[in-house]
Amino acid sequence: MILLVTGDFNNIGKSSYFGECIYNELKNQYRDIDFYNGGQLYILDQIINNISKYKTIIWMPNIDNSIDKYLPKIKVLNKKCLLVTSKRNDNDKYSTFEIIERMFKNHSNLCIVINKQKEYNFKILDTLGNIWINTDTISGMSLMLIKLINYISNLSRVESVNVNFNSNINIEPKFLDIIHSYGDIFKTKINGVINKERFLGNISTRCMFGFPSYKLNDMIFVSQRNINKETLDSTGFVPVQLLEDKVFFSGFNKPSVDTAVQIRLYNYYKNVNYIIHGHIYTDSGYITDKYIPCGYVEEFNEIINIIPDNNASNFSVNLIGHGCLILSKNLDYFNSIKFISRNFPEYMTLSTIR
Repeated sequence: MILLVTGDFNNIGKSSYFGECIYNELKNQYRDIDFYNGGQLYILDQIINNISKYKTIIWMPNIDNSIDKYLPKIKVLNKKCLLVTSKRNDNDKYSTFEIIERMFKNHSNLCIVINKQKEYNFKILDTLGNIWINTDTISGMSLMLIKLINYISNLSRVESVNVNFNSNINIEPKFLDIIHSYGDIFKTKINGVINKERFLGNISTRCMFGFPSYKLNDMIFVSQRNINKETLDSTGFVPVQLLEDKVFFSGFNKPSVDTAVQIRLYNYYKNVNYIIHGHIYTDSGYITDKYIPCGYVEEFNEIINIIPDNNASNFSVNLIGHGCLILSKNLDYFNSIKFISRNFPEYMTLSTIR
């Protein structure tokens, strides 16, 4: 079920022409749509009270800045929804990164960016810095939005469950040194003025310091979610296991959203002991065909389709519109990797989601 909210919400209320245009395209594709186009604020209260029933939420109301915002409540009340937000960016007032920072803050998956200079312009942006369409027609933007909703809604995530098990972690100092050096490299390889910490990805290993070849009961150690990798130490890792299609983790901090993918990769590639994921590219000749956002397990299939040999190790794969994965048996391999700058924003094509 889809929710579309547009228009002005205040004591009087005013409908949005853009909202009507988007709705007209959506109703041709979807049967179950709730559409609210302007009105009094109590309507938004009613919508928020029932927000958990929607699978996709397109949230574009115009609300006075003096009013407590409703947007931050959406992902608190409906964690699994696909959230599409919007941002007016007339005359390019905000940078792409500033818009993405706002998306991160509100846990938005996609953002409709509306820019008016002499004419209106519409873009769809994701949190990885990809632009999916750049058009002067609201209908063209709406049709691309439908394609993205359909594609992302059919991807799969894995639930994380907190449990108590042995969580004493001692990561190899040499591996930590490599992570810190990669952080310095990544700062120079993303084109654009942005907060580089967002794009350092995540790290994992199945080896503990003192036991570099010992696999501890299929346990993997993954960097915490949203932690600064430049100062990462052993306390920033979370022990995890994948059982019955759920990620079980110990401690107070959740592991990276990519944990389920990386556990599957360790299980498949038996000789891989370390994985580093970054949101830049390497000079590897390998690149995936399909765009997979962070945290969706279909990324695993994209990688093993490119490198099906489960004895493989010491290789890197570029994830289109996303970044890279480096899978290593030994730590020395990381010193041989050459990185390529990633444009920000990056323009994507429809072929990557077909």
